[in-house]
Amino acid sequence: MMFEFPSAMDRNNYCNLCGECVKTCPKDNISFMSRPFAEDLWSSSHRRFDEAFLAILLVGVVFMVTGHMVKPWHEWMDRVSRLIPFSAIGIKDHTLIENLTFTFVYLMASFLIAPLLMLLASQLSRRMVPSASLSLKGTFTIFGYMFVPIGLALHLAHNVLHLLKEGPGIVPVIQRTINELTIFHAGTANWQIGALASDVVIYYLQMSILFGFYLLSLYIGWKLSLRNDQDKKLALRAVLPMMMVAAAFTFLNVFLLSQPMSARHHH
Repeated sequence: MMFEFPSAMDRNNYCNLCGECVKTCPKDNISFMSRPFAEDLWSSSHRRFDEAFLAILLVGVVFMVTGHMVKPWHEWMDRVSRLIPFSAIGIKDHTLIENLTFTFVYLMASFLIAPLLMLLASQLSRRMVPSASLSLKGTFTIFGYMFVPIGLALHLAHNVLHLLKEGPGIVPVIQRTINELTIFHAGTANWQIGALASDVVIYYLQMSILFGFYLLSLYIGWKLSLRNDQDKKLALRAVLPMMMVAAAFTFLNVFLLSQPMSARHHH
């Protein structure tokens, strides 16, 4: 247990299933309970600004990490690098320029642009519901949790491609391992094994994941807003700016996954 008081827990974020609470409870009153997927995001009464900020941060981080694997990436970085006066400070090596540009864009997208969009949405939410008692920080903290599915969606959708196209490669690896390290023979390893699904099928699976998790994000935002304001009209107005930001992130993810992917880059 990571500094948690079991009787006050209403989510499992900081439980590492060590079992100490079960062993030490003198009343034998510790139990494990199941709940619907992602319910922790809206049902918990514990809200922290650092967790909300991390949720937004990860949207930008996953986008940048995935972006680094698409073929047009170098062209995009070249365009950005032309806007930065590297030659003025004596930097002329192309590889160094590209790495510095990526670092700059990575930090800007993850630590500034994504959180700033959420901050603007939070301010707009407060303007749309003037009677709301939440501060700007409080609004950011509450609705930040609805962006967890947005970052997770891109990560899962991207890895579907690796799983279905590269996953079958585990078969010849296992065959060779058995052949070389045991007395058994698992047959000749076939390194030309095909993908489990076509590119078209993989693409539609990716899009289904992105839009499915976007709908989940909207649902979480709606539930969070209702917890703060029981009036459904006011709750909808409060969460509407967040829904727009979530939609923007989702369409950016769609654009990114619509680009040709490349596991390694050579320029």
